[in-house]
Amino acid sequence: MFDKTGTLTSGELAVKYIEPEPGWTAAEVLSVAAEAETGVDHPLARAIVAAHGGEAGPGGFREARSAWAATGRGLACVAGTARNGRETVLDVSMDGKLIGTITMRACTDPAAHGAVSGLRKAGLELRLATGDAPAPAMALALEVGLKSGEVLSECTPGAKADLVRTLPRPVLFIGDGVNDAPALAAADCGIVVARAHPAAASSAAVSFLSGGVEQLAITLSMARRYQRISRQNILTAIGYNMIAVPTALFGGLSPVTAAVAMSASSILALANAAR
Repeated sequence: MFDKTGTLTSGELAVKYIEPEPGWTAAEVLSVAAEAETGVDHPLARAIVAAHGGEAGPGGFREARSAWAATGRGLACVAGTARNGRETVLDVSMDGKLIGTITMRACTDPAAHGAVSGLRKAGLELRLATGDAPAPAMALALEVGLKSGEVLSECTPGAKADLVRTLPRPVLFIGDGVNDAPALAAADCGIVVARAHPAAASSAAVSFLSGGVEQLAITLSMARRYQRISRQNILTAIGYNMIAVPTALFGGLSPVTAAVAMSASSILALANAAR
């Protein structure tokens, strides 16, 4: 199961265009939005502040679906109430009155399509779980090679974790945000990409030190190789003891020879594991 923003997308957003209401200019709308998003660690906030050219005002506060700040002009608010396709439309208001909209676009991780294709060929069942509305979730899913039936949209952090618990085991969840922490903890294996929030990384079993979903194929290959070698060691140990123990019981091995044989068995297993 994939998270969307920051996992299948690069985590970066860009302001596409601004549509001001009568009496306001695009620059003013962007300035008000920047005041609400200043000091907020969120992809939307970073994109708006970057488009504005820097921070504005003392700083705002972000909630689940909106950001706000008390400014010298009144109470500024940015809320993502409308979405269309890959674009997210933010309503910008001042003292409860709409002053304009800002259209944002998420950038897909260039490696996402190849990663999804590789995992599908490897026989894994795939899911996308996101808090986004159905339209942008489906648009990104089609772009990276996921099917409509594999997309779960408008998921809260708790709902993602519940979905992980209801899927056939084992479940691997890959994400990046603090809101992914419950799902990462609920999964049999939680993985975070290199750009993950520290809170998400602390809930994961595996953290990528560099890169994103393109590292999944390498990780699964390493895990399967480890699994094969572990099975080899188990079978070798069973076979070794099936021969050595009866031989020792019937006097075929001296105590010294048995001790050497036991040490050799351990060394063989360690040497094989070291591969």
